[in-house]
Amino acid sequence: MRISSDQNKQKHFLNFIFPSFLSSFIPFVLMTIIFSVCSVLKAQTGTITPKSFEYKVFMQKDTFLVGELIDVGVNIINTSNVIQKSGYVYIKVFNEKGEGLRGNNSTGDLYSPEHIELKPNDETYRVQKLNFFFGDQHSAMSQGFLKEGTYIIKVSFFSPVDKHSFRVERVIKVIKPEGEEAMVYNSYVSICKRKPYDPKQTVVDLEALVEAHPNSIYAPMLLCDIRNTYGIILNDQKNYSKINRKLAEKYAWSSEAQYELSGSSLEKTLPNSQERIIYLKSLLPLTKNSPMQKLLEMKLKEEMDK
Repeated sequence: MRISSDQNKQKHFLNFIFPSFLSSFIPFVLMTIIFSVCSVLKAQTGTITPKSFEYKVFMQKDTFLVGELIDVGVNIINTSNVIQKSGYVYIKVFNEKGEGLRGNNSTGDLYSPEHIELKPNDETYRVQKLNFFFGDQHSAMSQGFLKEGTYIIKVSFFSPVDKHSFRVERVIKVIKPEGEEAMVYNSYVSICKRKPYDPKQTVVDLEALVEAHPNSIYAPMLLCDIRNTYGIILNDQKNYSKINRKLAEKYAWSSEAQYELSGSSLEKTLPNSQERIIYLKSLLPLTKNSPMQKLLEMKLKEEMDK
């Protein structure tokens, strides 16, 4: 099995016209949508016959708070009996007026799992945070966010083998935070917008906010800003690595944890394979019903197969 890398470099892709339909709407539970490439005739009759690939889209829920990270997992599985290239994934997001958000013209390389040759029954997987591609920002270092409203997420798959494409549409709502979450988010925005910008004071204040509200839905977002400030602005690799480990160990359900759990980072932290297996097993329960669950399961299998 192969887990997607964030180093996809290809720049060429084709524009395709996708058939679409609105998938079922299931709130607050893990949503998995599976599509198999099929002929037009059989698609019209409602029969889906696996031919080359099976596609899955994972989302944890359909209602999010303003500023909350919105994670989407995309999965491509080779269901044939021969080696095949995995193909591409394209993601677009539209508001309730039908207007496309920024990022819609980006190439499929940004959204696809690693574009590789898959053996029979092998798969490739990637977890994306939509905020990064489609959200607004409070400052240059802050996380992207979607404003209040209803959005349509369109995830399209193209198979270079079958020359067919399929699309799943997911409707999500973004609502205002209330109570403690509103306080955390408003404090975060205030820190981000503070002038003049002082990166050292910013990380101090954001870390204090996380420590005071470790169970906030915004904790991974705050830690991501802290990590990036340490790594990019302050060039503090020690604290950069420390925050990455904290994201993995306390917030493994968030897409922000995947950077520490990538092959190179994990092997650097834990050179021994058996230690990595024990570590991944300890984190797996934290990812239940999130897109990150699939990623950890695949990573664990890779380690156990070595």
